[in-house]
Amino acid sequence: MGFYFYALKESIGLLRGVRQKALLVGSDFGYGNFGDVLQHVSAISFLRDNSNLAIVSVNSIATIPKLVDIERIQDSYGVDCLLFVSEAPLSDDSCVSLGLEQVTSLHNVSYVQLYGGGFLNELWGEYVIGVAEAILERLDNPVYLISGQQVSEGFVDSVVTHIQRFNPVFIGVRDYRSEKLLKSAGVDTEFSFDDAVEPLLKMRELLQVEAGPGMIFHLNISDYTGNDAAILDIKADLAAMSRVSSGSVPVTLLQAYRDQREEVVDSIESVKRLGGGVCFF
Repeated sequence: MGFYFYALKESIGLLRGVRQKALLVGSDFGYGNFGDVLQHVSAISFLRDNSNLAIVSVNSIATIPKLVDIERIQDSYGVDCLLFVSEAPLSDDSCVSLGLEQVTSLHNVSYVQLYGGGFLNELWGEYVIGVAEAILERLDNPVYLISGQQVSEGFVDSVVTHIQRFNPVFIGVRDYRSEKLLKSAGVDTEFSFDDAVEPLLKMRELLQVEAGPGMIFHLNISDYTGNDAAILDIKADLAAMSRVSSGSVPVTLLQAYRDQREEVVDSIESVKRLGGGVCFF
């Protein structure tokens, strides 16, 4: 699998320059999943608070049409550069229209982090690991850290191979099952929990959220979740929860994406597809 990298022309000098840089790749490729964004923001905040490194984050080239203003998005993340990855080379005309230039070299990257998420599995693992490896192969022995990961049993061998090849200084997982899988494979790993936790705690303070009766629902029955064959089970689970709550518990429906792709079936669209199976509304 080949990868090509692009950045705003204004950022090329930074990427080639002498300033030491940190590069972040992980769950958030710019599609707007709420949890992925929080994990990304957490990794950025950690670096901002604990280093003077310039921060470069990886996004998918496919997300550019909805970004409108790349510089504004960079500013909203609080990063110094967005590095866009593509599985095919862009034409010269596309580069000109988007204001991008191909990145053929990365200099003085001293830190790389594969930050949290649930992507180390058969669906997404090969792609994300491939992007990380394409970057690491270009660099001269940076500090490499893995945090907040969830590993599936069917993908653990690929993760172990990646770890053996690139020798991260720290390997953190977000659940005990992933920890057990990696330790059983001989990998020294730590339970670092989900990278999204710290931003969520800050949000709770800002929003003054208090404990009390009620439920927050996020529903996602997109094709990539593998839930198409389990719709009846989901309806049954929701019906059981409704019976337990006796209809007296207030429910808040959480829309977790700002993704415009038709294949993303988030909460509002899920309610429509589940029909009468959603007994709370």
